[in-house]
Amino acid sequence: TRLQAFDAYLLPHDEIPHVLKNLISLATDSELLLARGEYKAQAEMQGGFLRYGMTLPVKGDPQAIHTFILTALAQNRTLALEGIQFKREQIESPEIEARIQWVLLTRLPSDSQTATGSGSWASRRFE
Repeated sequence: TRLQAFDAYLLPHDEIPHVLKNLISLATDSELLLARGEYKAQAEMQGGFLRYGMTLPVKGDPQAIHTFILTALAQNRTLALEGIQFKREQIESPEIEARIQWVLLTRLPSDSQTATGSGSWASRRFE
């Protein structure tokens, strides 16, 4: 029953693009600049789920970055923060760059999704 509850909690695989669009929109609404992102899917066959790793570099006000992270986590129940790296060009600069590493847990794609090419989300970049 715990495994069934876990599976029911996971997002369907085809929701990945929707979550990604929402994260990008949330960053834009937070007045953050987005740089090139990286994505990589990793199937956890023993657990029966997919780990969809996303690295989203953003630049902006530190408080806006903090709010973006908290809001993204609150809005996406299967999104986890894996790590953050901060960089500031100059000590007096009001903006920072943050390389945010997320992981989204979803169900494995169905055979029909894999056959129709939905697996193209396996590893992508955006600018």
